[in-house]
Amino acid sequence: MDMETIIDDWKESAERHESRNFSFLRSLKMKDDRVVDRAARRFHEEAFSIIDCTQCANCCKTIPPLLTDTDVRRIAQRLGLEESDFRATYLEVDEDRELRMKSLPCPFLGPDIGRPETRSFLKAHSATAA
Repeated sequence: MDMETIIDDWKESAERHESRNFSFLRSLKMKDDRVVDRAARRFHEEAFSIIDCTQCANCCKTIPPLLTDTDVRRIAQRLGLEESDFRATYLEVDEDRELRMKSLPCPFLGPDIGRPETRSFLKAHSATAA
């Protein structure tokens, strides 16, 4: 099965189970944050031990990643930019007062829109998501 088919199947399944997924996500709010974070980290590590996200980059096309100040420093340095210039050019503050990319798809995707040009960005995003 090719990657586009997998993504299409995933989207279709998400739509079919939207109500159930919403209920599940809502129930997580009643749980201890640390327990939820540990489970999410474990699932993230398991998924990314199997999936090479550079083969798909769907997240980079559809979800603006959140960045920490550490991510900003690391990526700005990698790109040879001052942190303030990186923030002004690429980032915005969302409604939860968190830093995220301004645009979609991610500006660091290569011309084939499937391979990030800046691997350090993916590494930073993976560290943030975990």
